[in-house]
Amino acid sequence: MSRRTASRLLKGWHNEGFSADSAYLSAVMKYAFAARGNILECGSGATTLLLAATAERTGTRVHALEHMPEWRDRVRTALQRFSLAAEVHLAPLVQHGPFNWYEIPEQLPKDFALVICDGPPSTTLGGRYGLLPCLHRHLRGAVILMDDAERSGEQEILARWQQEFGLEFHIVEPGIYAVAKLPA
Repeated sequence: MSRRTASRLLKGWHNEGFSADSAYLSAVMKYAFAARGNILECGSGATTLLLAATAERTGTRVHALEHMPEWRDRVRTALQRFSLAAEVHLAPLVQHGPFNWYEIPEQLPKDFALVICDGPPSTTLGGRYGLLPCLHRHLRGAVILMDDAERSGEQEILARWQQEFGLEFHIVEPGIYAVAKLPA
């Protein structure tokens, strides 16, 4: 997907203050087409629609975690409208010791090839840190795309994941997003 097309999609979604940058969306599509397994999205929105459209072509399955019931309903309605398949799980933010993160649905698959990490909100206790402490066993060898890598909080999380889980990462597009890979 070109950046121009991604930008048009974002404008049509009417969530400009929270939608991902078009460069990030292009990267999401590139990695989604290459993924050979389940895709997990932390948060949901326009990227869920793009991932579902990609999954239709590649045969992968998309699972999104969403903590806001009304937002989950909006995304599900859009998926139905366009006859796209993705599982958008209602996953409230709950305390996991020193951080908050999504409540893990029981029906969540046990293995993912790709993670699109654009949630929970940065104002959440611990930000996006909870992804690896909560799900690292489901992500062996997975690629993680983290949005908003220009923010110091996301950079600290990446460094912490590197130290605690052996994650390798590099920041792309002057800080717009990061590409990370977990050891197999």
